[in-house]
Amino acid sequence: MRILPILSSEICSESVPLADFYVATLTDKRTISSFLRKVPSIPTNFDHLKRVDKMGRVLVQPAAIPLPDALRGILEEFGITDNELLIVKVPAIKPATRQQFDWAKNHWPTSFHPDQKIENLLDGTFLSDEEKLSVYRWCLSAIEVGSIVVQDGKELTSGSHTNRLSWTSCDEYGG
Repeated sequence: MRILPILSSEICSESVPLADFYVATLTDKRTISSFLRKVPSIPTNFDHLKRVDKMGRVLVQPAAIPLPDALRGILEEFGITDNELLIVKVPAIKPATRQQFDWAKNHWPTSFHPDQKIENLLDGTFLSDEEKLSVYRWCLSAIEVGSIVVQDGKELTSGSHTNRLSWTSCDEYGG
């Protein structure tokens, strides 16, 4: 028996949005540490990104923000001109699933800590066979009576279709 959870498109998506980022390439990897001490940190909403990739490319700042003169000065100290800065696409948000992480890391090295509950929802292991059978039985009951509300294995309410209109005055709720 297969039961599918209702999940947001952000969770079900194979990818994550991308953002443009300025990247500096430091050919002498020994200078990366001193470069990182001098350049400003990247915005916290990009904390999921690793600052340096295997090729010695370093994230400088989002390309949507103009380069401040102070940062240009630091880049010049390390022999990097505006023309040598690259703009690369990086994951704009932290991947929520293993599949998103696998996609994101092809664009830029990314940190990832899987949420086991989300992974279980995606791979279908979020319910035991016994729980699936219980859901199936409650669904059969709902078909018989029209609707049913269940919480913690107990029926809270059930009912059937009616042609009566339900009317509640706003005055009853203080409005």
